[in-house]
Amino acid sequence: MICASGRTAPEVLAELKRRYANRPIVELEAAAEEELKITELRLAKLFSAETAAPPTSGENHISQPDKAADRMRIIGAHLGALSQHSANKAPEITGSSNRTRPPITT
Repeated sequence: MICASGRTAPEVLAELKRRYANRPIVELEAAAEEELKITELRLAKLFSAETAAPPTSGENHISQPDKAADRMRIIGAHLGALSQHSANKAPEITGSSNRTRPPITT
């Protein structure tokens, strides 16, 4: 699995070739990270679409743009923390992993 958003076909192919020799446990971990990227993109798209949509209910104590801004702030904080964690982690190229079980991907 690979998150192809924003990548060209040659970039995707190069990444898949690089990962081809990975041990299954390492590839499951890489696939879980890619699935996380896809989920983050989908959530960001969902919340940006909600911000653009007109409010459907008549009387809300909190306005729709304020709710969407709060959601985006919370998600942004989570994504920022994840990005910092990922930036500090060196990529697995050799195919080694300390995991004894595959990551949960569903």
